[in-house]
Order: sequence, then structure tokens, then C-alpha cells
Amino acid sequence: MRLNKVHIACVPIHKHKTLPSKNIGLREDVYDRLKAHKRGDESFSETLERLLDDVDGDWRTHIGFLSGADAEELEAEVERGLDELDDSMAGLGDRIDTAFADGEEDTSLTHIDTPYA
Repeated sequence: MRLNKVHIACVPIHKHKTLPSKNIGLREDVYDRLKAHKRGDESFSETLERLLDDVDGDWRTHIGFLSGADAEELEAEVERGLDELDDSMAGLGDRIDTAFADGEEDTSLTHIDTPYA
């Protein structure tokens, strides 16, 4: 397997300052894919930064990154919210059935009080 050596050069940020750089080895197919994503005179660093910003901004990339305690806390909070929703909807079906069976318009059904309304 052949690797292309890519040197990401120091990027001047001021007259007398530069950012440190690192050399990385990429497989040729990965290099070709990265090169295809470059825009205009964008450097490899700028291309990688743009692509990583896109990935970091996508919530799906962070799935599974909660600690066990945080995941349990989130799960418990979701469960509490679902329980509250169930409680707020309790009896609604019966009220709707009664209103239609009696042929009367039940104006209390036009607004449902929930913690999420």
C-alpha cells in the first residue's frame, strides 16, 4: 500500500507568527478524496478544518458519546417527560368517545393542556 506524504505547511497568521504544523501520511486513495474536496486555492489544512467543522456540527456524530451516568440521566428525563405526557392525555380518548356518542360538541376538547403546549 502506497502512502502519499503530505506536509501541512505553517500558516502565517501575522507578520511574525506562524501556526505549528505536522506531517501526516495518507493512503493514496484518501489523499485523492481529500484533494477532491479542496476549493480553489484552499490549503489542505483549510480543507480539513472545513470538513471537520461540518462533521462536528452534525449531532449524529456525537451519538454514543455520553458517559454511562449521563446516558442514564437523559434516559430518566425522557421517561419522566413521557410519563407526564401520558398523565396529561389520560381520559382524553374517553372524553372524545363520549362527545361523539352523545352527538354534542365538547368545546373542552378544542384545547388540550399538556406540559408541552
